[in-house]
Amino acid sequence: MQAKKKVKKSRKSKRFVLIVEAIVSDPKGRVLVLKRSKNNTIYVGKWQFPGGKGESGESARTAIKREVFEETGCKCASLKQIKKVTFSEYFRGQTSTVELVSFSCKLKGRITLSEDHCAYKFVKGNGILKRILAPISRKVFFD
Repeated sequence: MQAKKKVKKSRKSKRFVLIVEAIVSDPKGRVLVLKRSKNNTIYVGKWQFPGGKGESGESARTAIKREVFEETGCKCASLKQIKKVTFSEYFRGQTSTVELVSFSCKLKGRITLSEDHCAYKFVKGNGILKRILAPISRKVFFD
């Protein structure tokens, strides 16, 4: 009689991730992008809109206010949700359900970058944004 081998199944748990991003425009119709610094583990040198992951139990509105403040030192004014997209993403060995919520807002205060970013600028034009944006920010603006 042959012994049965135990086969360990690799289960990739599915988790939920809230990601928020802000489209911040200036009076000239340009949008704010932040350049990812060497302190990041992915997309170093790529540009993105202010935003990031929501914390456990945090609403999208609360998350975007916190993220914008952490990344720019500014408070959000005239905050409006403009888009919400849900999709599955495979990243670092795990499949996640991602809810991506984007907002438009104006900034109150002077921009002071966090250590996650090394530069900022206001840009205009879809062509430049398609070339420079990190993948998640492209989803916000172009999908």
